[in-house]
Amino acid sequence: MSPLCNYFGYLFLSYCLSEQADLADQQSSPQTISERRNAFELEYQWQYINFTWPSQNAYNFALSRGYYIPENLVLLDLNNHGKVILSYMFPKEICSSQGGFLNDIVVDDTSDGFAYITDNSVIDPGLIVYSRRQNRAWKLRDRTMFDEEGGSGFVVGNLTFKQLAPIDGIALSPAHSKTRNKILFYTALAGLNLYAIKTKVLKNENLVNSGDWRKAIKVVGKKQAQSDGMMMDNEGNLFYTLPPLYGVGKWNINTELSSSQIVAEDRENMVWTDTFAFDDKGNLRLLTNNINKFMDSSYPLKFSSDVQFRIFKYYTGTKSYLDS
Repeated sequence: MSPLCNYFGYLFLSYCLSEQADLADQQSSPQTISERRNAFELEYQWQYINFTWPSQNAYNFALSRGYYIPENLVLLDLNNHGKVILSYMFPKEICSSQGGFLNDIVVDDTSDGFAYITDNSVIDPGLIVYSRRQNRAWKLRDRTMFDEEGGSGFVVGNLTFKQLAPIDGIALSPAHSKTRNKILFYTALAGLNLYAIKTKVLKNENLVNSGDWRKAIKVVGKKQAQSDGMMMDNEGNLFYTLPPLYGVGKWNINTELSSSQIVAEDRENMVWTDTFAFDDKGNLRLLTNNINKFMDSSYPLKFSSDVQFRIFKYYTGTKSYLDS
């Protein structure tokens, strides 16, 4: 890796990804390239992320007093230099600026557009629904969205995860071929159970307000371990992280959860499997980030040459749930 990518990769990510991919292909035979398509291939890694502040005073203020801003949902046009198309500020009764934790999001492009967001707050966890047409949001709260008893206490990278960790990962299914209905899946970070609910229920604000929507929650089953991020492809394959197992699970939603498989395990490099993204060439990307170190107040934070962040590529031959 060039010195530029080694120290400033967080600024030149696209360049450094291309550099490493080109080098790997040049050094590989056609058979090796084919084998890589059936495994999670390490594509890029770096030591730290540089969070910058406008001034030293701003930095000191943030550390000493804390700086809170209202929770927002922002829509950017990536085809127009990231122009802000929409910015929605969530009311404090839905998500507090002090204690709220908007975590994962999935987008539903039906009915003029919806977004479903997990609020990983230990104070008021829940599932937030945003309607673009109405430009308003509402929140679902249920005991299935809290952390489970005994769900914490697992070990990753020689550190025991002790935090309360409610609803975190979510994934959206492709639309049903006949009804066009979709299903939302969710799980608590400190828990094994996977839950599902139809989006037609989530979109009905009156039903949500009545409380009757809870009858629509389905317990899918228990995963092999706790999960952080999840991602669905356009064929109904759910990929989910398994931090305690240093790996990734895969399950097709048209089968029983007991048929799920662990498709990757790497105790050395996959330390805290976190989140996914699809490209348009049939590849799934996975980020691992050692984030449990930064959530542990007893862990000494300091710059080092140890790799903290990695991006893996896994060829699935499918696309994102959005392409269904």
